[in-house]
Amino acid sequence: MDLSVWAKYHCGARSRNAKMAADLGELLVPYMPTIRVPRAGDRVFKSECAFSYDSPESEGGLYVCMNTFLGFGREHVERHYRKTGQSVYMLLKRHVKEKATGAAGGAISRRRNGRVFLDLELNRDFNGDEYECEDEAKLVIFPDHFEIPLPNIEELPALVTIACDAALNAASAYKKQESDSWDEEIQVSKHARSLRQQDNGVRIPPR
Repeated sequence: MDLSVWAKYHCGARSRNAKMAADLGELLVPYMPTIRVPRAGDRVFKSECAFSYDSPESEGGLYVCMNTFLGFGREHVERHYRKTGQSVYMLLKRHVKEKATGAAGGAISRRRNGRVFLDLELNRDFNGDEYECEDEAKLVIFPDHFEIPLPNIEELPALVTIACDAALNAASAYKKQESDSWDEEIQVSKHARSLRQQDNGVRIPPR
């Protein structure tokens, strides 16, 4: 390729990217005060809807509010938007499909694009050798359902990028709750502390 043509092409690409970044930045400005970065104590509900069994594996995916980090299925997210006015959600989808079959009849051991980044357990009883997953994430702005594919690091404002990255990398709230329930130190009851055991004279001989 001629050097002048190459330079013109790449300058044009940079110009288009800069315009896209400016457009997305301008689009998100009104919503910036409502977008939060999850803190250490925040729970991100990205594995199941708060009101149904919808999950990222459901047909409509799961919408995570970028302010409260609650998860909503497609039928409930509109109601949450109307009730709270919160407009920015992260749409999470996990596509599960049967692997292509090789000539010998066995499943071809590969993942399409290897795009599995959600910290989720499969909700269905899939054999990992026969199925493959691909995860998808988008920012969705209500009420127009404007979608911004993620990751989109160069085009998004820094705060939005950090918030999205933190939400994607956070442990699912349900998994965290289960882990915490096992890790929590067992506290001695105040009644047990003052409990006296009486000697009734009975001795159990050793076996």
